[in-house]
Amino acid sequence: TIIYNSLINMNERLPSSKKEDGPFVIAYIGNVYWAQIQALQNLIKAIELLKEIPIQLNIYTTNTKKHLNELGIYESERITFTTCLPEEVPAVLSASDLSFVGLSFDTEYPLLINTSSPGRLCDFLRSNTPILIHSPKESFISTYARKNDFAFVVDVNDYTLLAQEIQHIIEHRNLSAEKVKKAQEIGLLHHSAEKNAKLYYQILSDK
Repeated sequence: TIIYNSLINMNERLPSSKKEDGPFVIAYIGNVYWAQIQALQNLIKAIELLKEIPIQLNIYTTNTKKHLNELGIYESERITFTTCLPEEVPAVLSASDLSFVGLSFDTEYPLLINTSSPGRLCDFLRSNTPILIHSPKESFISTYARKNDFAFVVDVNDYTLLAQEIQHIIEHRNLSAEKVKKAQEIGLLHHSAEKNAKLYYQILSDK
């Protein structure tokens, strides 16, 4: 029996605060270490390929600038390092055009990668912001998203394909609305704390 990570306030929805003008804003939220670095590096390379499209990548992390620089990630006109409190995450997502979730492809611990689930998955699902997942095909998050069609997925280690997908998302905003709707449906179906608590206690009672 799978009991998914969940939120008490999964039903809450924040109105979108995205700006009609300005760059296309991509938000990455979380730490950056070996488990994510390859995906994030691919994202940066993909953005570099899309020179004609105004894109802003905001990296919300508690990691230091020195740490990120050591991993080959630097601030620029299109990349910003910042941070936010846990309770500010919904507002950050609301103001972004795309949420990026990534896991590395070539690591010494593929089983760990393949069984990982983003800590902020519930926030992503309940937001009004489309999700872009870049992780191995056999990973849980890629499989889960493809099965339920709640996110855009690039599951091969190729930043050119990632760039093509980002351009496709920007040029077909109607597809994003469909993904957002499905993400919210999956959030309510699998990630409600109230439902999961009842399931948990039912399992304990049966034992």
